[in-house]
Amino acid sequence: GDDEHADERIDGPAMRQELSSGCSSEDTYEENPPANAEASGTTTISTSQAPAPSLSQRIRKYLAAFLKKNSFVLLILLAILLAYAYPPLGAVYLAPAITAGWICVILIFLLTGLTLPTADLQYA
Repeated sequence: GDDEHADERIDGPAMRQELSSGCSSEDTYEENPPANAEASGTTTISTSQAPAPSLSQRIRKYLAAFLKKNSFVLLILLAILLAYAYPPLGAVYLAPAITAGWICVILIFLLTGLTLPTADLQYA
């Protein structure tokens, strides 16, 4: 327990110097402590961490993950809202006889083919 680490202490000034020097975000342990630390019998263990992300960064990260996870449903909802707001777009401008008959079928097969792993294509 604590008896094993009783002679180990964290050197405060050295830790502040490590933190202010901009180390990596990983914990760093000095294998070769300074000569004065060996003479005093102390081991310097310094840990540094990256600063916590700001609120706007956390919100942006959460929204990006949410959009990536739910993009299909959100795009379907967007299409429904767009059709509700401006019906002539789909009824007139997209020529439903051609779009629904041929172009959508071609797009479905194309997108399905693009999702196949390339390793599976050699067996086809």
